[in-house]
Amino acid sequence: MGTLAPSGVEFLINTTTSDAQSTPAIAALSDGRFVVAWTDSSATGSDTSGAALRAQIFNADGSKFGSEFLVNTTTTGDQDTPTITALANGNFVIAFEDGPFNSGNVRARLFDADGNAIASDFLVNTATTGLQDVPKIAALAGGGFVVTWEDNGATGGDTSSYAVRAQIYDAGGALVGSNFLVNTTTASGQRDPVVAGLEDGGFVVAWRDFSATGGDTSGAAIRAQVFDQNGGLVGVEFLVNTTTTNGQSDPTIAALANGNFVVAWTDSSVSGDDTSDDAVRAQVFSAAGDKIGDEFLANTTTTGFQSEPYVVALDDGRFVVLFRDGNLSSYIRAQAFNADGSKSGDEFKVDQSTTGNATAPAGVVLPDGRIVLTWQDIASTGDDTSDLSIRGRIFDPRDEGVTLVGTPGHDDLIGSDFGDVIEGRGGDDSLHGGIGGDVISGEGGNDVLAGDAGHDTLRGGAGDDNLSGGSGNDLLEGGDDADTLYGGIGGDTLRGGNGDDFLDGGLGDDEADGGSGNDTYVLDSVGDTIIEASGGGTDTVLPVFFSLTLFDNVENASLGGTDDLDLTGNASANQLTGNSGDNELRGQDGNDNLSGGNGNDNVFGGNGNDVLDGGAGINTLNGGNGNDLYFLNVGDTVVEAAGTAGGIDTVVAAFTIDLAAYANVENATLGGSASFGLTGNAVANILTGNGGANAIAGNGGDDSLFGAGGIDNLSGGNGDDVLDGGSGADTMSGGAGNDTYVIDDAGDTVNDSSGIDEVVSGVLDLALGAGIENGRLTGSSDLDLTGNVAANTLRGNGGRNLLLGAEGDDTIDGGGGADRLNGGLGADTLGGGDGADVFVFDVSVRPANADHLTDFLAGADRIELDRTIFKALKLGVLKAGAFYAGKNAKAAHDGSDRIIYDTKSGELRYDRDGAGGAKAKLVAILDTSPDTVGHTDFTVVA
Repeated sequence: MGTLAPSGVEFLINTTTSDAQSTPAIAALSDGRFVVAWTDSSATGSDTSGAALRAQIFNADGSKFGSEFLVNTTTTGDQDTPTITALANGNFVIAFEDGPFNSGNVRARLFDADGNAIASDFLVNTATTGLQDVPKIAALAGGGFVVTWEDNGATGGDTSSYAVRAQIYDAGGALVGSNFLVNTTTASGQRDPVVAGLEDGGFVVAWRDFSATGGDTSGAAIRAQVFDQNGGLVGVEFLVNTTTTNGQSDPTIAALANGNFVVAWTDSSVSGDDTSDDAVRAQVFSAAGDKIGDEFLANTTTTGFQSEPYVVALDDGRFVVLFRDGNLSSYIRAQAFNADGSKSGDEFKVDQSTTGNATAPAGVVLPDGRIVLTWQDIASTGDDTSDLSIRGRIFDPRDEGVTLVGTPGHDDLIGSDFGDVIEGRGGDDSLHGGIGGDVISGEGGNDVLAGDAGHDTLRGGAGDDNLSGGSGNDLLEGGDDADTLYGGIGGDTLRGGNGDDFLDGGLGDDEADGGSGNDTYVLDSVGDTIIEASGGGTDTVLPVFFSLTLFDNVENASLGGTDDLDLTGNASANQLTGNSGDNELRGQDGNDNLSGGNGNDNVFGGNGNDVLDGGAGINTLNGGNGNDLYFLNVGDTVVEAAGTAGGIDTVVAAFTIDLAAYANVENATLGGSASFGLTGNAVANILTGNGGANAIAGNGGDDSLFGAGGIDNLSGGNGDDVLDGGSGADTMSGGAGNDTYVIDDAGDTVNDSSGIDEVVSGVLDLALGAGIENGRLTGSSDLDLTGNVAANTLRGNGGRNLLLGAEGDDTIDGGGGADRLNGGLGADTLGGGDGADVFVFDVSVRPANADHLTDFLAGADRIELDRTIFKALKLGVLKAGAFYAGKNAKAAHDGSDRIIYDTKSGELRYDRDGAGGAKAKLVAILDTSPDTVGHTDFTVVA
């Protein structure tokens, strides 16, 4: 195991850059990220006091997560010198000094993993006399934490100038027991405590002892005491240092992976193998506090001074001692040690400063095994030129592959430069394999997986995952849901799985299988292969820069760049899009949508009902078999086969169209809004205008002409045509044949003198003009329809219609709704249809005007008689005595009878004098001969 390798350059921790940022503290979060806290003397933001505490969370790669935030709730006076630890539940806690120099207290505050405060800060010390300061904190194996500090209140078992006290808390910040005295020796002062949690749930505290007793009679020694999880003493207080001349200071402590712990400190003895002013020494201890081996010198550099040590324990059992190295200027150096205290590799420089002003080092090991080191920088250069700034740098001590297993929540893990196994478990994870052949599994959650160099296997599992293979021949499996897969460099295999996936093999000849769902592919090489199962969704290939024939069961593709490339579909319904070059697009089988883009393109639809759009340029469009739709540019050529195989085809263009120029094309539509012309050919055409004033001519065939918006002129020509001008006052002329006109505007004009013609409207009352035989109402609006002198066929709609036949032997159908039907002159046929209808008789009674009522329903429908014709009747409902009904009834049977109904034949007659000499005249015939017709079915009106 060698020297730790840096992972990138040093970076600025603080965002606030005015005045001074100092005394950094750092902790690793259980999800792989880390958090740094420090003292801010800028007097800005929401705390304008002399000193405040700020913190920043970082992702595992050293990038900032969220923004810098204020730690302390209390903002009066100074809050400084933070200490921080992360808890097993993912939260973290920061303790700090609060108050003036000579009467401050220790406070703490809990935060969740994203830096959201769980509650306000709380007081740690119970005794409040004197000064409580220099707090240190450590997480405990049981989930809680312990805070220790120095107390000069001279109370509670130690009345000397300074004592060391501690308090245990559970994970929620609730007290476990009460404040207790740490030191047994109470003579003189006990100061500068440090604490570390042990593997068995207990903890160990080390501190500076000024008593000059118990094996070290110098001015200052380092002592320590082990405690159980409840704060009970384990053994007795013991002397840490072996060297006892002059002073020992700046203790730091860390629990090791094997259950032991190590203490390091500044040695001012000017003795042994380092006779400089200050050196850094260390001692390994068992969990019970027994020395393992001898005290040893941590620094290799012995010129100047080495001080302010900080110990970081590594996952592999080793530990790293950081220290300040310098004389007039200073740097941060570090040395890795094996678990027994022997050196592992060489001493190395941590900071990248060239001006030599780095102090106060601190560090932490991340869950993935890397370490983050931080310090305060007095250089006043770079991205923070204030008095002091906080900087950090990541190092990697791993020299073999690791197995990393995340938590059920969010994890941020980075592998080594070797072959790693990384499992994210639940949560939205960020997992990076680094160099080497890695196996990375996201499992649940929306994960980000990166393989980097090496032949990697990445499996996303459930959730919308992002997989990146990096270099090497990688296997990427998205799993369920909508995944994004990037193969990177090399021959990669990409499997999207379920969901709508994005697959990009990157450089190299890759194989991609999107699985089920609507998948999107990027092809970077002509050697790339796509495997898609039938029924696997609608799949798309994003712009390719080479000619391509679509793989089976892939539906859509487009060309990129400007080269002249070809794009060929398959048996599926394809959507193919060209580029700005001269392309050849072939749809093959299926109902395809082909767009040429810019350039002079050849577009072939093949079999199926295809959509062909050549785009800009002069294009040749061949729809092949099927009912094809062409979007034309000026100069385009359409090639269509004759006969039924060629289908019923349509061209769309924003210029004047004459279908004579497009053989075997049946239909045309004008685009845009300008006023263009549109002319059909000899076959049955469907011609549709645009929003302009169009002149549309059908010529031969049974044509359908639609004007859309604008004031249009429609001419049907020969054949049975349908003419609909749309909005606007249109002029319509059907020409020869039986034509149908749709009236949408009160200003529409119809000209027709041949054939049996019909006008239709769903929005306007209609009155048939000369040369028009039939009328029809559509929809459900209440509209009127009036015939002319011809024998008309009039049809109502679903509304309440007034249908008036005028002259001629008319046929009238009321349709739905409660309608009024008036045949007028002539022998008419009247059918009310659904609804309670009224049949009106207001013309002279004679055989030539006798109408047939095809569906009269007694008790629902009514017959309305006009008294100007039926003068012998009284107004209102017909009197019972004036009505006589009977089988074969042809005449009145007494003097009061006026309306006679033959229940056998359905004939209805009017007798103006009852049993007098006048003969009853035929009014109408009820074709269904209902025998329930009574006097109440008749109403006499003025």
